[in-house]
Amino acid sequence: EVDTTRINQREVEQRLLQEYNALPIFLTRRQLNRYYFGFSNKVLWPVLHYLPTHIDFDDRDFRVYREVNQIFADRLINYYRENCGPDDIIWVQDYQLMRVPGMLREALPEARIGFFLHTPFPSSEVFRALPYREEILKGLLGSSLIGFHTFSYLRHFRSSILHILGIDSEINRMELDTHEVHMGAYP
Repeated sequence: EVDTTRINQREVEQRLLQEYNALPIFLTRRQLNRYYFGFSNKVLWPVLHYLPTHIDFDDRDFRVYREVNQIFADRLINYYRENCGPDDIIWVQDYQLMRVPGMLREALPEARIGFFLHTPFPSSEVFRALPYREEILKGLLGSSLIGFHTFSYLRHFRSSILHILGIDSEINRMELDTHEVHMGAYP
């Protein structure tokens, strides 16, 4: 966490872009607490790790999770439109940004979007305990490629897509109205 009142955000942004080809996202303390420490770690993390009884759900946390995912998506969309082309790939990492691929897909329908989940993906029975589960799954389905650590996590994801959204898939791909989604285990 950085106290943004004590830094020149523009200077930090320029330096990160120049030295690391990276763009920062500046969040308020409220956003960080509700998005990261709230919904991400008090709801998503327990469900993904088979601990649904440990969920500490606050609807305000999910609203901020949605808001912060949109901040990331908007930043990526603007950068992509100004600097990228059809051969570039947007990679989204982990459960803190599960809605971002869907947001990107809406704005950049032709983009190649990859997502990798660095945690387990639970069985559909456990995933059903997640509030806003449909919205989270639809966000992931904005991806062109979704990666998991193991084939069983991929199988659980496919089962959740089928049982929660009613979308059937092949072992490693599914055809949606807007694009094709490939899935794989990449330990």
